[in-house]
Amino acid sequence: LGHGTQMAYLASGLLSADGAGTAADTLPLVSVRAFDEDGKTSNFAIIQALAYAAQAGAKVVNMSWGSETDSDFMRAAIRTATERGLILVAAARNEPTGNSLYPAAYPHVLAVGGVTASGQPWSQSNYGSFVDLSAPSAAAFPIGHNGPAGAYVGTSISSAVVANALSRYLNL
Repeated sequence: LGHGTQMAYLASGLLSADGAGTAADTLPLVSVRAFDEDGKTSNFAIIQALAYAAQAGAKVVNMSWGSETDSDFMRAAIRTATERGLILVAAARNEPTGNSLYPAAYPHVLAVGGVTASGQPWSQSNYGSFVDLSAPSAAAFPIGHNGPAGAYVGTSISSAVVANALSRYLNL
């Protein structure tokens, strides 16, 4: 119960972000845990998670996480995942630095920034040439992440909204 569960609510369509339309039905998910309870992971864990998602039949993968560190190893893993047919969507960052965040900045990934419910740029959303599109960045959750249930804001929400929209478009 935390960040991943919150994003699953959005990616499945069980909840909608503020400013995003509501769906009549929910989508099936492949739930993959790539981070431990302290929020830590490794390149190997991410590669295993992407491979598992592909083997389990996922088509769209939401990656509501990021690192400032570019990695040839991770770049190759992302490329391999897309060659296996996965569409990868990633959060751009909750800090308007203009600096690249990975995996969002990799060429095979759709990088998603945040907008408010009214469609205006969210003031804390990252920006830059690597950001491909923006989506609503606020939502109310029945469970918290490092805090109580309630309203949260971030590009993680935006990327989950886009993952849901792409899945619906592809009729998954």
